[in-house]
Amino acid sequence: MLMPQRVHAIKNLLSSNDFRSLKPKELEELIQNSNTSTNWGKVLVRSNVTRLATQRVIDCHFNGTVRLGDMEGVDGVLPSGLYRSCLSECFVCDGVRVSNCELIDGVFLGEGARLLGCGIIRKATAECSFGNGMKIPVVVGVGGRDVSIYAEMELDEASQVAGK
Repeated sequence: MLMPQRVHAIKNLLSSNDFRSLKPKELEELIQNSNTSTNWGKVLVRSNVTRLATQRVIDCHFNGTVRLGDMEGVDGVLPSGLYRSCLSECFVCDGVRVSNCELIDGVFLGEGARLLGCGIIRKATAECSFGNGMKIPVVVGVGGRDVSIYAEMELDEASQVAGK
């Protein structure tokens, strides 16, 4: 998928109202699993998730609005889920695993992402975070131009963007 299409898809997902509050039983189980929140009303679940897999959310703290996807997936050795981590103002897509992270703040975690023992990952600025949004010269040998990059961008995509 080309960068503009990915960005458009992510923006649609972020702006959608396709989320629900935690069900009473989900909230009860999250608290039993040693999870805490500054405001449980801001912990939201994708509407298409009929039941949050609370057994895969253990010893986490939620701050601000945190949107959760489906935790049921397994990718090879590690099951998805949230373990011993602090998440603040995050969007967590389906099949994500976050484990032993001191703080994940202002981050969009795409489908199947894995963050293991990462310490602090925090959105740096509105313009550029973790290299996302950084402009780099592409196809310099033939008079190329600067292209804003993003995680998972492939060289072919960057070349196509630079050629426009």
